[in-house]
Amino acid sequence: MNPNLIVETVTKQQLQPALKNIHWKGENYPFSKDKAAWILENKRITDDDICLLMAREEQNLVAFIWLVPDFLNAISGPPQKVYWINHWWVNNTYEKTVLGAYLFKEALGLTQNKVILKAYAEKAHDFYERQPFSTISEYTRYTIFFGLGPDMVLAKYPNLKFLKIPIAVVGGIFSIINRKLNVLKAKRGLAQISITAVNNLEGDIWGFIKTHCQEDLIIKDQDYMNWHLSAVQFPSADKPNNRSADSSICSYVVKNSAETIGFLSFLKTGKEAYLKYFLCSKEHHNIMVDAFLKKVLEHKLYHVYTDNGEILNTIRKKFTTIFVYGATKKAMAHNAIVHELAGFDVKEQDGHFI
Repeated sequence: MNPNLIVETVTKQQLQPALKNIHWKGENYPFSKDKAAWILENKRITDDDICLLMAREEQNLVAFIWLVPDFLNAISGPPQKVYWINHWWVNNTYEKTVLGAYLFKEALGLTQNKVILKAYAEKAHDFYERQPFSTISEYTRYTIFFGLGPDMVLAKYPNLKFLKIPIAVVGGIFSIINRKLNVLKAKRGLAQISITAVNNLEGDIWGFIKTHCQEDLIIKDQDYMNWHLSAVQFPSADKPNNRSADSSICSYVVKNSAETIGFLSFLKTGKEAYLKYFLCSKEHHNIMVDAFLKKVLEHKLYHVYTDNGEILNTIRKKFTTIFVYGATKKAMAHNAIVHELAGFDVKEQDGHFI
């Protein structure tokens, strides 16, 4: 291992100056200066909370673990601070060394083992199997395809590479037709329903959200929610970024006349939508799915990611999809705190920081 390797522990207070020491060009890091600016706005994180462990060779970042401090929704007693491991990244040069495992062990020690993770890459499965972690929730993450792109076809039939251009043309036409038909289907269920974009959650809107998040694993308060859905975490249009220039949060309040019946929020990035919040009562579930699909398809997004199987079932019954892929995911907690999480389900909005 390079003797010039520097391993640093970065608190919230140290985060902004620490990032100035990193050479960002030429790498597609799963962490950006915009995400760092977003972390600094989180009032729940104190100045001395650990946010980042990073290893660098001079100014070149070679590994890091991004930690997000949070508070459990305790059944009794004061809320307990925990830390989500949101990203754990190692440069290819160090992938087969002990550097990644070393950073992970350091993260556990610095947080007193109060660590939760929502999902992890398949290649890390064997590693976590050997760690003192327990599964607190097992769920399926669905990818729902409404469009037909050439990459999707060629991944399944690689021998057709010579037909990439015709496939792209035919797939594009088919996707446009399917989108327009699905939008019409969604609109039929939305008579007398208004869908309004919101950027700040307050008043009656916040009251509705608060009521529907009381049983979440993580405490939701007004400041936290406004931070969670803040546009600061993504680059603005005049700051292009090779990874997330076309990323934004889309949030909507859904009303029947003057009554709020739902709130939904999703991340729009490229042609993909990642569902973050889908809050409503059971009686308004179908209307909310219509509202969600209407907005997704109006944004010309063709891939939807969700952990909500009920939403998938409703979409399959009413809308035309091209393909649905499901992958099993696990939420895990260190054994030191796993008993604190008993009785709670990990909701889609818990630990959702992408």
